[in-house]
Amino acid sequence: MKKLPVKKGFTTGTAAAAAAKAALIYMLRGERLKRVSLTLPLTTIDIDVHFENATPFVIKYSGDDPDITNNAKIYAELALTDGSGEIFITGGRGIGIVTKKGLQVSVGSYAINPAPQKIIRDNLVDILPKDKSILVKIGIVDGEMLAKKTFNSRLGIIGGLSILGTTGIITPMSLAAIKSTIEAQINVLLAEGTQYFYLVPGKIGENFIQHIFADAKTIVVSNYFDYAITYLLTLGITNFAIGGHPGKLTKIAMGYYNTHSKVSPQANRYIANKFKLRNSFNTVEEIINSGIDVNLIARDISERILKDYGINVPVYLCNMKGTLIGSYEP
Repeated sequence: MKKLPVKKGFTTGTAAAAAAKAALIYMLRGERLKRVSLTLPLTTIDIDVHFENATPFVIKYSGDDPDITNNAKIYAELALTDGSGEIFITGGRGIGIVTKKGLQVSVGSYAINPAPQKIIRDNLVDILPKDKSILVKIGIVDGEMLAKKTFNSRLGIIGGLSILGTTGIITPMSLAAIKSTIEAQINVLLAEGTQYFYLVPGKIGENFIQHIFADAKTIVVSNYFDYAITYLLTLGITNFAIGGHPGKLTKIAMGYYNTHSKVSPQANRYIANKFKLRNSFNTVEEIINSGIDVNLIARDISERILKDYGINVPVYLCNMKGTLIGSYEP
């Protein structure tokens, strides 16, 4: 079967810019546009706009990306004053407030990053009269509720969503978005003075590490241990460990630092061969329960990182219940 091309979408910043442009045109000309054209860093795009009374809004479209904000309603409200062409941007309902250092905007500010702010300004500057200034207030309906399904709380963004993005376009499963999240977690912890970091794939690993190490500072990296390790090393940080289930982490011992199933094989065969097991096992959890010495797997993972990156990294492994079953501390 021929593989269909993935559908791209647009970011919350692009949606906000479209709503803001429609709001300004309505304010100046009385026109309720149904569609506006935007200039983005790498392309141009036309966005559908809707009006609720006098307030324009855009329905976020994320394409094939499983974005939590897909179909969210993003609106813009403007206040026009005498001035000299300044464009001020703030947040409204559903936009989070930054409470921790290390992010791209300062503590106490609305979580609207510089790149989407620039997209908004770039698409308003040629419309705004030179003797006027505007305050643009961006909001997301149900943003407070949607934010609970994101990483915002661990990054110190409270009360709503953040407006992110650099190009204004969403590429499905964008590695850039994942990298940005990993960097943000690390930067926030650094700003808090964290001295030691634990890389984990997800919630099972995080709960496990925080159970065995009081006050452990975890960085959820999903499948991207390669990027997380490289980013830490570029910052000169070598004080970190790895924790989680061997079904995923054993792939590092096999040389796969991107542990996604699409780019790395299952670990069953590696573990079975290592322990010379003849039985057929459906999952790594089954192999663990057969009584193997999981400490040896932890050692293999650590030694592979030493070989590839030249650093000693402790490894802690758990079963699916989050119980410590093996470790290696070089």
